[in-house]
Amino acid sequence: MKKYFYLATLAILAACNNQPENNNNVVVVDEVQETKRVVPEFNGTIDSVSLKKMMVNYFTIKNALIDGNREAASKTGFGALEQMPKSEDDILKRISANFKLIGESSELAQQRAYFYPLSELVYAVSIKQKPDTATLFKQFCPMAFDDTGAWWISDEREVVNPYFGEEMLNCG
Repeated sequence: MKKYFYLATLAILAACNNQPENNNNVVVVDEVQETKRVVPEFNGTIDSVSLKKMMVNYFTIKNALIDGNREAASKTGFGALEQMPKSEDDILKRISANFKLIGESSELAQQRAYFYPLSELVYAVSIKQKPDTATLFKQFCPMAFDDTGAWWISDEREVVNPYFGEEMLNCG
């Protein structure tokens, strides 16, 4: 029985690995598996104060999802919506819409589902306009959403998975 446990553990660890950095301030993780979805291209602009607020709210929601705290994720989603700049840019509108959806949802699983497109959109903005943060880490979990996979942005190197929380905390 121990033999199978160790083999299963090795299989999970093999699925959850990190890849090297790319040439900007975002560390790319498991880039090969990401090709399933196309990241939108951000052609607009966002002022540095709004960008910082957006990133802080994004990370606060990420941490709430890690902790399984749907109330905190919801509260932050509504707060983030109020802090987003009014813009005609499609990406910024979609970011606002996902903040709103997270705010309106009372189900943790649904908030996590809205967090994935939010991650793609925030990533698109952070590539174009680098936040004042040190290094950002793009992390990937191949098992999220019934093995279709999902990634997120983190402000720390340690992998702490918002899609599974305590269930699979360090997978990614």
